Amino acid sequence: MKFTHPSISFEIAFCLGINTKRAQKVDELSKPIEMFSKDFGQHEELVTRIRRILSGYPCDVGVLKELLQNADDAKASEMHIVLDYNYHEADNLFSDSWISLQGPSLLVYNDSSFSEADIKGIQRLGIGSKGDDPTKTGQYGVGFNAVYHLTDVPSFLTKGKNVETGEILCIMDPHCNFVPKASPESPGRQYFQTEVLKKDHPNVFKCYYEHLLMKECGTIFRLPLRTNTFSTYSKISTK
Repeated sequence: MKFTHPSISFEIAFCLGINTKRAQKVDELSKPIEMFSKDFGQHEELVTRIRRILSGYPCDVGVLKELLQNADDAKASEMHIVLDYNYHEADNLFSDSWISLQGPSLLVYNDSSFSEADIKGIQRLGIGSKGDDPTKTGQYGVGFNAVYHLTDVPSFLTKGKNVETGEILCIMDPHCNFVPKASPESPGRQYFQTEVLKKDHPNVFKCYYEHLLMKECGTIFRLPLRTNTFSTYSKISTK
């Protein structure tokens, strides 16, 4: 603590904005709370939460049943399931980390598009978009996460009049290993302006067989199957 010259009166010091000894001591001890604290609280890693959800869903035909229920809730009238054994081209992707997603996958198409509520709901583990509606069996709620029995990185391409920019691609990456800019706070990515992206990154979109499956309105789920490459590093499942 520094002091003024004793010949400077209190009145002059006050006019100059010089603190009293008491005021100065309070200022020095009243630092922002952030300097004396840091984030704290209970939390559960996303992959741990997904494993807990999977423990309540057997890895059998029930996985496809959940997707069928989702389509039913979305009032879809058509659904197709395609097993794609192909390894797709690995150039012109969003990043090199995307290459692992170009292998065999399960494609599930229905002729309904995602609403804004569905987009929000599928991001909320255990909540979904059905809310308190007892007539809905499982629209993109906790049951959708049964797909993690098959994949580590589920994604979907959805198209329709009620979809922002007409069509969007959404991909979930709980490990934050494959999708550029995925982070624990935002473990995935939503891509708009797909027509522009298709010109620069065509091989990202060819895997969805949009030209064969998609109509004016619809959604294509793509589930890259958990091959040995995935299972070696997966914290969700080794199967």
